[in-house]
Amino acid sequence: MIGEYEREKLGEVTFGLEVEGDHGDITSVRLALLREGSGVIVEGKAKGGEVTFDLSRVRDRLTPGDYDVRLEVVVDKTRFFVPVQDTARITGTPKVEAAYRGSKTPPPEPAVTATLMPTPLQRWILQQESMGRKVVETADGVHAYENRIPVAQFEE
Repeated sequence: MIGEYEREKLGEVTFGLEVEGDHGDITSVRLALLREGSGVIVEGKAKGGEVTFDLSRVRDRLTPGDYDVRLEVVVDKTRFFVPVQDTARITGTPKVEAAYRGSKTPPPEPAVTATLMPTPLQRWILQQESMGRKVVETADGVHAYENRIPVAQFEE
C-alpha cells in the first residue's frame, strides 16, 4: 500500500521517475486511481527525474475507500510503461452536525411574587408619622396632630 490520505487534504503527489536505457522523450504521465465501477485519471508533469500530480482538482470525485493506483508513463507516443501499481486508501473527514431537538427537562415553573401595597390611608399615616406628627382615628375621621393641635385630616 502506497499510503493513506485524507480526502480533504489531498494536494500534490510526487513520484521519482527514472527511465534507463535508450529512450526518447516522455510523452505523458498519468496517475490512475481506480475502484470498482469508478475512478479518476490525472495528467502529471514530468520534470528533472520527478513527476507531480495535483490531486486537489479531483478530490471531490473521490469517495473514501481503497483504490488501485497505477502510474502510467508513455515514451515516444508508442511505448507504454506502468512502473508503479499498488493500492492507496482515501479516508473521509468526519462531518459532525447537530440540531436542537428539544429539552427533556421541563421548563422551570414561573415564579410568582406579590408585594403588599399600602392603601392610600396607610401611605398618609406613614407620611404624617415621618414628619413627627401623631395620627389619631376619631368618629369624624383620621387626624394628624402636632403638639396636640390638629394639623391635617385624611381625605380620600
